[in-house]
Amino acid sequence: RAASSARTTRNAMICAAPRMWFALAPEGTRRPVTQWKTGFWKIADGAGVPILLAYFHYPDRTIGIGPLFHTTGDLQSDMAAIRAWYRPWMGKNRGTV
Repeated sequence: RAASSARTTRNAMICAAPRMWFALAPEGTRRPVTQWKTGFWKIADGAGVPILLAYFHYPDRTIGIGPLFHTTGDLQSDMAAIRAWYRPWMGKNRGTV
């Protein structure tokens, strides 16, 4: 698949760079979504790099940075932990419906 090929290319770039920041836009902040996509997790897990959790809390118009999250190789468990960390923060449309 194209997504898998692109992810492989990104992972190679991340692994080859001595230092790199790779950012992805959050989902569910402009319109409600029913499920989070997992590409960010697949990129981080495949490259062996942590995910820096950050939030945009719309009601207070604040942003923040959380802890580094190290993937465990278990997509479902990691996504549950990440969703739990994000539970207090609310985008304009709550995030997921």
